[in-house]
Amino acid sequence: MNFSKTLSLAFNIKSYPELFASALKGKTLAMIFEKPSLRTRATLDVGIYQLGGFSGCFLPMEINLGKRESVHDVAKNLEHMVHGS
Repeated sequence: MNFSKTLSLAFNIKSYPELFASALKGKTLAMIFEKPSLRTRATLDVGIYQLGGFSGCFLPMEINLGKRESVHDVAKNLEHMVHGS
């Protein structure tokens, strides 16, 4: 999707949220943050919820990202557990 289409979609979602209320129905998305972030996490959590989805947040220290499991292994495991990350 190009930048113009992305902006157009964002405008439509913001203008007509009721049309997109089930866009992520039944979908689970994983978020991995390198460090804690109030605004980014809150925005993504709320946005995913408003679109009908569920979000899970994982911090590197919780999953030992790059230590116990490589980034590649974490990505491959999440690929089988969630719809997007």
